[in-house]
Amino acid sequence: MPPKGDKKKSSKPEGKPASKPVIQDNEQIVSEIAFVLVLLLVLQNLLNKFSSGAFFDRILAYLADFFAPVLAFLSFTSTVLSLIFLTGIVYCFIRITEVMNAERKKFYIVETPGTIETPRANLKWKRVEEHVSSENPSDWRLAILEADIMLAEILERMGYQGETIGDKLKSVEKSDFITIDNAWEAHKVRNLIAHEGSDFLITQREAKRIVSLYKRVFEEFRYI
Repeated sequence: MPPKGDKKKSSKPEGKPASKPVIQDNEQIVSEIAFVLVLLLVLQNLLNKFSSGAFFDRILAYLADFFAPVLAFLSFTSTVLSLIFLTGIVYCFIRITEVMNAERKKFYIVETPGTIETPRANLKWKRVEEHVSSENPSDWRLAILEADIMLAEILERMGYQGETIGDKLKSVEKSDFITIDNAWEAHKVRNLIAHEGSDFLITQREAKRIVSLYKRVFEEFRYI
C-alpha cells in the first residue's frame, strides 16, 4: 500500500502541442507576403510612370513654369550688362586710340606724307652726333648739352621725381638702371659746361666719349 501523502502520477499520455501558435505564424507570413506584393505593385506603377515620356514632360513643364520669372530676369540683366560692357569697351578703345595718337605726335615726326614715322628722339640724337662730329669746339659742348636734355626727357618718362636731373638720378635704383654711372659721369661734365660756358675746354675725343656715355643710357632703355 503506497505511503500516505504520495500522489499517484497520472498515467494519461502527453498530448500534441496546441495548434493556435501555428495559425498565428501562418497569418503573419501571409500578411508579409501581401505587403511585399503591394510594395511590388507600387514600385511597378512608379517605374511605369518614370519610364513614360509624359511624366518627364510634366516635370519639365513644372520646372519651366517655376523658373520662367527667374530666367526672364537673368535674361534682362545680362542684356543690360552686355550693353554697359560694350559701351565701356568702345569708350576705352577710343581713349586708347587718342592716347596713342598723342604719343605718336609727341615722340614721332612724319616728314612727308607716305614716309615712315621717325622717332623724335632719333632726330635729336642725329643732331647730337652732327654737333660732336663738327670741327667747331662750341658744337662739341652743344652736343653734350643736347644729349643731357634727352637724358632729362627719358628720366621724366620713367617717372623719376626731382627738380633737377641730379635729383632724379639720386632717386634711381641701380638695379633698375644699369648705366646709372654713365649717366652721372656724363651729367657732371654737362654741369661743368653749363657753369663755365666757353671757358670750359674739351677735346673732340673727350666730347665723343661723353656722348657715347649718353648713348649707352639711351640704348639701355631703347630710347634711340
